[in-house]
Amino acid sequence: MLGVGDLRDQDGINANDESQIHIEQVINNYLSGQLVPAGRSPAEAKLLSAIATEIDGRLRQSLHNRVYVELDKVEDPQWVRPPWSGEVKVGELPVERCPEGTEIREVFDRGDIRGQLLILGAPGSGKTTLLLQLAKVLVARAVEDASKPVPVLLNLSAWTEKFRDIPSWMVADLKQKYGVRKDVAEQWIEDGQILPLLDGLDELMSKRQETCVLALNSFLPRWAGVPLVVCSRLEEYGIYESDLNLNGAVIVQPLSDRQIERFLRGAGCGELWEAVREDGDVMDLDDGLARSPLLLTVLVLASGKLPVDLWQSQSSETERRRILFEGFVEKRLEDNGDSGGKRCRGWDGWRRG
Repeated sequence: MLGVGDLRDQDGINANDESQIHIEQVINNYLSGQLVPAGRSPAEAKLLSAIATEIDGRLRQSLHNRVYVELDKVEDPQWVRPPWSGEVKVGELPVERCPEGTEIREVFDRGDIRGQLLILGAPGSGKTTLLLQLAKVLVARAVEDASKPVPVLLNLSAWTEKFRDIPSWMVADLKQKYGVRKDVAEQWIEDGQILPLLDGLDELMSKRQETCVLALNSFLPRWAGVPLVVCSRLEEYGIYESDLNLNGAVIVQPLSDRQIERFLRGAGCGELWEAVREDGDVMDLDDGLARSPLLLTVLVLASGKLPVDLWQSQSSETERRRILFEGFVEKRLEDNGDSGGKRCRGWDGWRRG
């Protein structure tokens, strides 16, 4: 299996990226006790430590993060209704592609966004990884500056109509997930001392999705000036009757041919690139396997276990994907000591065959 250290020269994990090294050093120093954030209460410090540990663990387990490339993004204001939308017709604002290499924190920090952002994307597009990377930056800021709110990762799939509003749900989830006392959580929310990073809106049943959006919109006016980020699948979000009253929306874009090639060559799988570059199922612009960071990583990890002749002979997209995931599961269950060259050897045979 690919190790993170083997992939640092790929897009997005550059060992010479001083800002990334700074963020990691700040968090590592804090967790090791070398850096104690002045002005933080013991409860806040405990929560920061728990969040930092969670982010590190989830990023280490993320398949996408192991072979990460900086994802392309477009800003599309049609998906939100910011407070100032009564003065400007949002539908007339253009869809704009973010400059290549733009990090999610750069969008988050912009003056017109002010940290109130919606992240959308297809399944496996890397939107949750973007949220975790943003969380990592925000934890480092909170460690260095006690005036910054503490980022908390909460999943909206736990929200139900039994909660009278979003604050009551956050209080319950902070208690269940992080062990924060009810009175402490209520005070943090009242004072704007936490920064909610909310994933999983699309995981709610359709009726609860709409009521959750409405509850968030009722909550946002009292949250003015404090960042809040929501992450959701684009397809599910597109069916809601209401849009979130956030300041901006970014949509994670499918990987380009150039990104796919760089990804595979950087992973030591140049033969795999040569094998799939003309494959319609893998490279389809709309839903090809390689367009998704998650599925592309699955393809890399499974490639040594795929029966190439069987894969090549299948015309059914469903059957090819079934074979792919069987190979991936088999690969994950065996010893992870294979090198990239051994893993991709079967694909070299396909290219020559």
